[in-house]
Amino acid sequence: MSSNLKFMKPSQIKQSNFAKAQEVMGTTSSAVWTQHKTNEMLVEGYEGNSWVYACIHRKMQAAGSVPLVLQEYNEEDGFKDFKNDHPLKKLMNSCPGLSGKELVQMIVGQMDIQGQFFAKITYGGRGGLTPLEIYPMPIGSCSAVEIDGEAKQFKYMKRDGRTETLEAKEVLHIKDPHPDTIFRGMAPLKAGGKAVDVDNEAANWQKISMQNRGIPDGVFTMTGDIGPDEWEEASRQVSENYTGIENSRKPWVVANAKFEQMSQSMADLDFMQGRKMTREEICAVLDVPPPLVGILDKANYSNIETARKIFWIDSMIPKLSLIADQITSKFVKPNEKLRMVFDTSKVDALQESLTEKLTSAKDLFGMGVPLTVINKKLEMNLGIEEIQGLNVGYLPGALMPTTFASTPGASKDKNQSTDEVGEDSSSRMSDEDFDRISSVMDKVITNQMTREAAIKLLNIAIPYLDVSKIEELIPVVEVSNNAD
Repeated sequence: MSSNLKFMKPSQIKQSNFAKAQEVMGTTSSAVWTQHKTNEMLVEGYEGNSWVYACIHRKMQAAGSVPLVLQEYNEEDGFKDFKNDHPLKKLMNSCPGLSGKELVQMIVGQMDIQGQFFAKITYGGRGGLTPLEIYPMPIGSCSAVEIDGEAKQFKYMKRDGRTETLEAKEVLHIKDPHPDTIFRGMAPLKAGGKAVDVDNEAANWQKISMQNRGIPDGVFTMTGDIGPDEWEEASRQVSENYTGIENSRKPWVVANAKFEQMSQSMADLDFMQGRKMTREEICAVLDVPPPLVGILDKANYSNIETARKIFWIDSMIPKLSLIADQITSKFVKPNEKLRMVFDTSKVDALQESLTEKLTSAKDLFGMGVPLTVINKKLEMNLGIEEIQGLNVGYLPGALMPTTFASTPGASKDKNQSTDEVGEDSSSRMSDEDFDRISSVMDKVITNQMTREAAIKLLNIAIPYLDVSKIEELIPVVEVSNNAD
């Protein structure tokens, strides 16, 4: 345990070299950053920094919650789930010791740490052309080899130190594109490495400060000339008796020495604010809104819900789409109309609330939009596509088809003849006739009148209305064909 109490050594052991003095005091003229090698980003970042771990772990969990499915394209329906057997359906669940969800989590985690993911592919089946297993390679163990402008080989260093050369077909390489090269990915932690270093150093400084009572207390000035032995003994006694948590705020008793209190700087007082800035920078680099990793300084229910949507829309969906596209490119033949895709339709953060959907559905229905169109547009999944009549739009008053709607300006004069109303009077129904139809339909709906009776009544009451239109209308809104 080191002391934060500084003593001036006696003249005979002073350091004459200023650079050496800087080293002893822990100061330097330039910042020393972690070399952004893959293994160091793993140790210093994911394993050594709580905010990096929280962000990447959150993304890994989110990715693992979304199923990866195989879809087939047809001109009538577009892309739909592929119902038949296919090697790709089994491949993502064929990693020894890993489930399909865990494999997806590893892909996302490695892409954030090293910017890319490598997996060894085992082939078999007829002609040895069917991919049977994929096995993830450890972080930092594999790299692409450029040959004639292409990544035709990969170098894989095993855990025992041996190196193996793999052909391109034997390796699944998924990467975040680097703007300068096609042979490796761009790691977010490389861009955010300085923020991670600052946060780690700040945490270390705080820990050591707490061990040494939390603040630099001051200077002991020894009276008279002392030699190296006396200086070492004084340092030992102070370190043993006055530093460490167990000696916090313990009264100090010293002999032949004067203690001078040292003041705190404003930089010390602003220490925690600096750590807040670095943690938010880490979250920004890793595309995770701060509230989702427990940073709730300015959070409330509303903006947390918004943060979840931002997380999925701006971070996870592009990432998952990139992964699915690269898996498709690797395993789907050009003549196959197939694709791998992450099905995010069940992600809660991406779903409108039931209240929002019902409000939107009501507004659309009131504008005469058919229920089948509303169901598809709002993705309500009501399963009503096959129900006859729901592909017709209705006006809300008495659930009348829009084709029977009253036309503005239609005559309400009972004595006015059909010819006076217009040549196409059937398309310009009067308000009275509209009310008659509404009344009859209400009785049919409440089982106060049978369908047959309703048709006869409307045919008599509105002779210009074609019987076929009445018959088309009745079954659509009919609840029961029999009166009570």
